[in-house]
Amino acid sequence: MDFGKQFLKNKYAIDVLEVFEPNIDHLKQIPWINSVIHKDVKDINESLEKKYDIIFRRHGPEHIEKEHLHSTLQKIEKHANKLVIL
Repeated sequence: MDFGKQFLKNKYAIDVLEVFEPNIDHLKQIPWINSVIHKDVKDINESLEKKYDIIFRRHGPEHIEKEHLHSTLQKIEKHANKLVIL
């Protein structure tokens, strides 16, 4: 969330992917967040229709098991037009 205001200042629309259900209601109350998607990043697939210029993951990569890291990163990259930041 520390970077959200900076992204907003630079005119980025911000969607948040959140796996932990108790955080979702809180995130939906933050006015500069465009939408909140309740999903585990490991489950992102082609059913997520939107592509993003930048996918920024500040928190979460440390929770992905080593055996899932490569495939998860490939899925994330399919939804990024320009850049993935971990």
